[in-house]
Amino acid sequence: MNHVVGPPLQSLLESALDLAGDPERRIKFQADVQDYVDMSISSTINLPAWGSDLNNPDTVEPCAQMLAKYAHRLRAFTCYADGSRGGQPLTAVPYSEASNRQG
Repeated sequence: MNHVVGPPLQSLLESALDLAGDPERRIKFQADVQDYVDMSISSTINLPAWGSDLNNPDTVEPCAQMLAKYAHRLRAFTCYADGSRGGQPLTAVPYSEASNRQG
């Protein structure tokens, strides 16, 4: 069954890449969920590309402090800056293309 979300709801959908500009919101969500499950949740925090306004030498220390703030509630996390490695875990795909994929 192919579920299609209409245009009014498409604007409400967020991907991990959408959250790249707000990594604290992403890691807080993971910590909140981890509080209520016994198993480990390991996931990737997607950061903007290195050298961008949101990921540069001035943002390293605040990001490290934010991760330390939540680390005691987490079991595992990985951080990747967009474009930092070949075959990176996530790449942006337009919703219309993703909703038409089969498989």
